[in-house]
Amino acid sequence: MIRLCIYAALMTFFADMLRRAVKVHADSLLLPIAVVVLVFLFLVIKHTRKQWRRIRPHQTSFIRPRGGFPAQRKRDIR
Repeated sequence: MIRLCIYAALMTFFADMLRRAVKVHADSLLLPIAVVVLVFLFLVIKHTRKQWRRIRPHQTSFIRPRGGFPAQRKRDIR
């Protein structure tokens, strides 16, 4: 969870840098900063999905077979 917060904070920081670079027409900085923002966006999405799978309740309910249960074998009496 801490890693997700760090990635989100870094993505916000670099996205703000990208916005400022676009404003002042710093064309040499646009592509590298955009790549960094996309990488952090990918990492945020990846870790968000991982955390969501971890905290979501698992669907482990039993599924009844069609046609009912098969007949059980009787154990030998010894």
